[in-house]
Amino acid sequence: MLYLPNPPPKLKNATELSRLLGVHYSYFSKLLNQLTKDGIIKKFRKSYDLSAVLQYFYTAPLPPIRAFLSEGLLTVKEAFRILQDSEDYAGMHQRTFERRVQQGIIPSLKIGSTYRISKSVLSKMISNNEIPYRPKQSRAT
Repeated sequence: MLYLPNPPPKLKNATELSRLLGVHYSYFSKLLNQLTKDGIIKKFRKSYDLSAVLQYFYTAPLPPIRAFLSEGLLTVKEAFRILQDSEDYAGMHQRTFERRVQQGIIPSLKIGSTYRISKSVLSKMISNNEIPYRPKQSRAT
């Protein structure tokens, strides 16, 4: 058996890492790109060193995922009810909102098969009108 003093890193792509950590892919890929630019995590072609990613997420003072989880999280239905209370989004259909969450336009975590949305992120997006929505125009008769 050949002894390697430094075993080669286990490489995972962003999709595998997002599934492993239970984080929405679009949010996680943006975060990985930023960490790569900052030199915190090294990228090998299209893969990342698993041990470096895990070390960052468990040793950083307040990793983004832990910060996201420490706030209150809402289900999509709860978040939609809050969205309906604002006058700018009163006409938005629930399915449209669900699509925005699934597409990653609204940052969320996917836990199992359920998307969870941070209360503070949702309220900030509502107050700044950051959720894309085009109300239906009434037809002229």
